[in-house]
Amino acid sequence: FPSHDRVWGVSIRAQFMPSSAPGAEYYRTQSRKDEVNGYVKSSFRAGLFTLFADVQLRNINYSFFGFSADGTPAQQSVSYLFFNPKFGLSLPIGKNGEAFLSWSRGNREPAREDFISSSSSSRPAPERMDDFEGGIRFKKEKYALHAGWYQTFQYNPIWNIFSSLHLSRSFSLHNYVGSK
Repeated sequence: FPSHDRVWGVSIRAQFMPSSAPGAEYYRTQSRKDEVNGYVKSSFRAGLFTLFADVQLRNINYSFFGFSADGTPAQQSVSYLFFNPKFGLSLPIGKNGEAFLSWSRGNREPAREDFISSSSSSRPAPERMDDFEGGIRFKKEKYALHAGWYQTFQYNPIWNIFSSLHLSRSFSLHNYVGSK
């Protein structure tokens, strides 16, 4: 579904901007984002393994008023076509458990602010992330145990809060009191 951004920044409180009274407008931009995406998910058994695949195809068209390469204001448009797959497998462990492994890739466009405040030559590239996950799960009548690992690689991070490598391990034990 298309989303149409008409954004007006209105000052709510301006303690350090004495020349601007509350309610004053401090920016007004107009942009349009049209997005179409499709998603398919499938799984099947291959011997002891269950194989699965999730695939998303995402098309984005963004038009906005920003800066040209020479710094002059100009109407512009940008289009992206993203392919976001996830593949994995799981293997049963006894009657109540399973082990799993997966790889996925996610792509994301820059935010509206990145488009309108940069020029066509300085605009951030789309962000891409590869994610590897693995773990085990066990569940009995009243208890469940989950242990997992994931590692993420980011390329062209839009928000570089973390480094380009993220490694995590998790462990949880749940007590399902009263459940059968």
